[in-house]
Parts: sequence; structure tokens; C-alpha cells
Amino acid sequence: MKSLVLVVGSVLLLLLSFHHPAAAATDNAKASIIKGTVIDAGSRAPLMYANIVLRKKSDSSFVSSTYAGETGEFLLSGVPAGEYVLTISYVGYTRQQLPDVRVAEGGKVVDLGTVAMRESAVESKEVTVEAERAPEEFRLDKKVINISQSLHARGGSAMDALREQPSVRVDENDNLTLRGSSNFTVLINGRPGAFQGSDALRQIPANMIESIELMTNPSAKYEAEGSAGIINIILKKEQRYSSSAIVNIGAGTRDKYNTDATMTMNMGSTTLTAGGDYRDVTYHQVQDVNRVTFIPDGRIVNNTDLRRRDIREQYSLRLGIEHGFSEEHTVSLNGSGGHITLPRLFTFDVHNTDPFQDLYQHIENSFDLDAVYYTASSAYVYKPVPGARELTLEGSYTHVTLPYSQMTREFTTDANFMNMQPDPYSVRMESDVQRFEARLKLGYMHKFSDVSTFESGLQSDVSSRSYDVENSIYDWTQQQWTIDPVLTNTFDMDNYVHAAYGTYSNALFDTHFQVGLRAEYMDRLLEQKTMEEDYRYDKLDWFPSVSVSRKFGEHQLQASYSRRVNRPNENLLNPFPFYSDRWLSSAGNPKLLPEYINSFELNYQKMFGGVFVSVQTYARTSVNGMWQSQVADSAGKMIQTFGNFAENGSIGTEVSASLRPLSWLRLDPNVNLFHYSLSGDVFGRKLEQSAFTWTARLSATGTFATGTRVQLTGMYLSRQINPQTETKPLFFLSVSARQDLFDRVLSLTLQAQNLLTTAYYTINASGSNFANSFVIKPEVPVVNLSLSWNFNNYKRRERPNEGVDVNVGM
Repeated sequence: MKSLVLVVGSVLLLLLSFHHPAAAATDNAKASIIKGTVIDAGSRAPLMYANIVLRKKSDSSFVSSTYAGETGEFLLSGVPAGEYVLTISYVGYTRQQLPDVRVAEGGKVVDLGTVAMRESAVESKEVTVEAERAPEEFRLDKKVINISQSLHARGGSAMDALREQPSVRVDENDNLTLRGSSNFTVLINGRPGAFQGSDALRQIPANMIESIELMTNPSAKYEAEGSAGIINIILKKEQRYSSSAIVNIGAGTRDKYNTDATMTMNMGSTTLTAGGDYRDVTYHQVQDVNRVTFIPDGRIVNNTDLRRRDIREQYSLRLGIEHGFSEEHTVSLNGSGGHITLPRLFTFDVHNTDPFQDLYQHIENSFDLDAVYYTASSAYVYKPVPGARELTLEGSYTHVTLPYSQMTREFTTDANFMNMQPDPYSVRMESDVQRFEARLKLGYMHKFSDVSTFESGLQSDVSSRSYDVENSIYDWTQQQWTIDPVLTNTFDMDNYVHAAYGTYSNALFDTHFQVGLRAEYMDRLLEQKTMEEDYRYDKLDWFPSVSVSRKFGEHQLQASYSRRVNRPNENLLNPFPFYSDRWLSSAGNPKLLPEYINSFELNYQKMFGGVFVSVQTYARTSVNGMWQSQVADSAGKMIQTFGNFAENGSIGTEVSASLRPLSWLRLDPNVNLFHYSLSGDVFGRKLEQSAFTWTARLSATGTFATGTRVQLTGMYLSRQINPQTETKPLFFLSVSARQDLFDRVLSLTLQAQNLLTTAYYTINASGSNFANSFVIKPEVPVVNLSLSWNFNNYKRRERPNEGVDVNVGM
């Protein structure tokens, strides 16, 4: 408790020391301020980071520029008396120009009120094309992916929506990495959900998503956990005084079915939401595995043909209510729950040759995971001065049960994998997993001016894991199952993270900046009950963040720094083996240390006529890098474990653009270039590796007057290296077509993903006494047809006086 008090006091005192609100006000007593708010004319949503440029009316010379904040508000300070022209631009919207902005003497405030911008339209003789937001938007601290622009994601999950991003890589087992790291935090509307990592992305239907925010360098306001940053899922929502519903139904090749529905009723001060989804999809995969292991008596050669079938059946329900008692007091309650079933079947044909025997086997390995979860969250927002001061209290609770079973049967066969001998070697594993998570967060915001804001907060996260694993071997002589002590174990893990943070933002000489500091105290206890061993770890860490942004006319530069942490989870820490057969054994390491990452970014964006260009450069260094290692024992069995084997670094550039070479065609190219290096020691073997890696994507979208859209996307991933492994280059090709009917009330979408066999993975792994190779062939192609029905969805009823509202006053 003393440590926590020290953390809170230190952070608040440090951040408060940055604030000198009186200084800025006295710099230019006679200069005026121009302010206003930019919104979307249809949805009334704020257009964050809209570009604002002020020029003299007499000669069009540049005076000042800025961009709109998160609420759409903008402010130009230090403007001398005179007459000006103010221009507002935003990608995909018609440029707004206010030609008669007059500033009088005496340091007045010129309030332009609300400027409502409409999406632009391009017309030709036979084609009318409505402009759309680019698939990606680069903002001050994040990249926003507009899922509505991706036809390939329809009927899929958040994982499918991210699969096409060059900064994202999805491996052969459908695990996602962000800029090379699988350690990232997943938030849903800014709050954690029931699952994390790739598991969280797989269970969120893409049809419910408005956009996805990739925060690779988040501020101190956010949790420091997640070396790659934060993936924030923004779900669709409605505006005020409306009711809407959307229903999606889809079917795909080889048993893939999905449906989901979302309904919203917004009655001004009260919003009710309800939704549900059901998915039943089957995926198929083939693997060719070749292992060579060198032992004192010679070598072991293992050739395996693997056929894999994964079924994912899930349903979930969601309910939510938000009520504003007044402009000052708002309360929201949300709850969700669901059931996920994951049966998997692996069949192996194994030919194993060693100095002593020539063995043929047929192995059947079935897995069953049955997860039930529910989560509840609430929030209370108090605004004593609306728009200037805000106090937020949030709480959430999540409970997940994960019963799991696995059955393995090994048959000895002839050379054609036929004539299987009776009484196969049979192993059964059953586990019961319970997860509990709770969070309490108190946040405070004080806005001194449109550009000066102080935020601080306290947060406590509590999580508990309970594992009970039983492994049995079938005794054919006794006709019964007997407990196998090699894999049978029980362990619990409790983890507490208490945090305090503060951030302060302001502008100085037309340069916007934000500084922040976060302190986190972690207290973790792993109780390995079977081994009667306790492993405790506690540590106080500091995580600073800095962000600076400057606009030069229509050019924008942004630089940022943050420190992050990657803490090992319970699977990496438990020293007991969690998998073992005669060829392979895997276990965790309780001595794993957290990995610490320093991340730097320098970004640039500009509109060149009708072409939007963004360049992101980044560099990351880390210590205590956690990797999985492999070594073969004297009998040729592969032993896998985890360790802090290497320090690594990367430096790279991501370039994106959006352009329309023709009125009906939009091109969205993107390339990500980075150099990756690591150095360390794996079981006494010196490890030094470096590689230049790049990914590229080109998406072409054609929009036609008939309400038809066609999207073709190609993506290339170059060679990827990790300690002991190398993945060969890959190429993915997908095409989708959408037809809107009845003024977009109905939509039909046909998708074909992974059209070519170039989507196969080839992986090589090597060590001091082994060399392995894998060719992994996912299902190609995957074809899906979906039907969407919209009831008043995102078509807000216009009310009086809701057009362009520009008031220029003194």
C-alpha cells in the first residue's frame, strides 16, 4: 500500500508541475482567437484531425493552421486583426471555405460555430460515385482502419479484417502479430473484453465493427502491457433520436455459416442496444513435416503428413443501456455473454527412421474446448463543467470457464499406413480452467482551453487463474485408465496491477505536445501445487510517453515515444509440461522476466491534390526478449521451453496512399519496410541474426452507378526470421463484389479469399543437433456469400436547422 501511495503522489505532483495556464494567456494580449467545431453533416459525428488553414484575404498568404481535436473542436490563437479566408479539408469530404472571417482589434474571440461537412461526390456522364473515407486514416496517435470499406471482412471476424494490413502478420496457425509481436492489448470501445490477443479478435464479428484503431505508440493514459501496442475495436453505434437494426447472414464453402444482428433505440437521453451473433465455421489444413535429429548413434528422420480440421461454433448476446440524467450526469451499463465450442481433429501419418527401427504410425489427436463467458461493465460520468471538467468512474468484471479435453491414439501400421494394429497407445488429457478478472478505474479531465488539457487517473486490475490438469494412459491389460504423473498437475496464479497516470497537453509556438507518465506496481504469485512450489514476482515500473505534432500549411509532422512492457502469461510460466508425446515435450519457465520495449515514431502526412500520403517511421528496442526454444535430447525427443534468450531491435517505414485515377476507381497502396535484428544465447549457442523484411499491399476498389462495388486485394509478405526459425515469402490474393439493392436496404456480398496456392507457409527451423522443415497448406480458396439487411441503419432523420451552420461573429 505504501508503494501505491508513493506512485500516486509522485505521478500527480510531477504532472501538475508541467502546468502553467497563466503563461500562455499573456503572450499576446491584443491577438485574437478563432475557434469552431467540424462535424459530419449526416451522422453529426466530429471529424477528428480535419485540416484547418487560415490565409489573408488580400493576398492568400499563409497565416496559421491547426487540426480538429477528438470532439471536432479547433482553435487558432494569436491571430492579428484583419480579414481572412479559412479553409477546412478532410479526406473524402467536400472542402469548406469560409471567405469572410473578420477579426477586430482588442483580442476578441471569433466563434465560427459548427461547420458541417458533407462527403464529396464525383460525377461523369454515366457514372455517379459517392466518395468514401479511405480504408485507413492516420491520426495523431493511431491508425484508424475503416472496416466498412473492406468487402473481404464481411461475414468474418476482426481477425479477417486485420489480415490484409501490412503492419499485421497472421501465421500458419491463425495467430496475429503486430509489427512482429504477438503481445498486444485488445480493447472494445476502449475497455478490455473477455478474451485477449488473437482469441479476442477471432470472436468479434466484423459486421459489428465500425473501425479498428491501431495504437502502436499509445500515451501513458493506457495500460503499459502489450509490447506492440493496443488494438481498439470500435463497434457501430447510432446517433440520437433514431432506431435501427442490421442483420447479416452468410454461408461459405466447406461448411462455413454465420449470422448476426444488432438493434439500437436512441431516445435522446436514453440509448438501448441489443445484439447477438452465431457462427459455425470449419477450416481445413494440410501440413508436410520433415524432421532430422542428430544423436550419438546416428540420426533420426521423421516424415509426417498432417491433416487438420478446426470447427468453431459460437454464439453471444449483448445488452446495453446508457442514460443521461442531465448534461452533468450519465450512467451506462453493459453486459455480454456467450458460448464457444472448438473441436479440432489432427490425423498424422508418420514414418520414423532411426538406427534401430523403421516405424510407421497412424495417429489421431482430437481436441475439444468448451468456453462459457460473461462480462459486465458500468460507467458513471460526472461533468461539473461540461466540456471542461469531467470525472469518470468505471468498473468491469469477467468470468470465463474453459473445460478442455484431448484424446490421442497411436496405431502401428504397415508401410501404406493400413492394417492398423489393435490396442493403440492411448492418452487422454482433461483440464478445468477458471478465469476471473476485475477492473476499477477513476479518471479526471480538466480542460483549461481548447488546446490545454490535464488528465489523471487511478486503476486497479485483478486477475485470477485456476488450472486443474489430469492426464491418463489407457492400460489395455487392466482395461482401464491410469493417471500419468508426467502431465497431471494443478496450479493457480493471481496477478494484481495497480497504476496511476497523468498526461498534460498544450500548444507552444503552433506545436502541439503531450507528455505523460504512468506508474504500475505488479504483484504476481504462481502456486504450482503439484510441485509444492510458489513463484512470486513483484515490481514497480515507470512508463513515460511524449508526443509532439506540428502543422506546416497542409503538411503535418508527428513524433512520439513510449515505454511498454510484455509480461509472461501463465502458460509461459508453468514449469510443468503442458504437452508431451514420444517425439515432443513442451513446458513453461517460471523464471521468465518481463520484456521491456522502447518505441519511437516519426510520422508525416499530406494531401497532394486528390492523393493522400502518409509516411510512418518507427524504431523499437527491447531487452529480456521472450522466445520459444527447441533442443533435442539424447534420445531424439524435441524439448520446447521459453526463455529471455535475446535482445532485439527493429527500424522501419510504412508508406500508405489513397488516390482515384478514375472517377469510379480508388487505389490504396501500402508498403511496410523494416530491418530486424536480434542477439542472444540459446542453451549455450550464440545467436546473432538480422534480416530486412517487407510487406506490401494493393487494394483496388471499383464503384459503379448500379450500386455495385468490386474490390481486389493482393498482399505480399517477405521472409520472416525468429530465433531458430525462418518463414519463406507468401502472397495472398482476394477478390470481393458487393451489390446494393433497394437504396442500400439490402446488400449481397460475394467473397473469394486466398485464391492461389501462394498462400502456403514454408518454415525452416534448425539448432545444434536438429533441422526441421514444415510446409503448411491452409484451405484455398475460401468463398463466402453474405446478405445484409439494414433498417434505418446510419440514416439519421434530419431535423430542422441541421445543415451547414457557420456563424462568424465578434
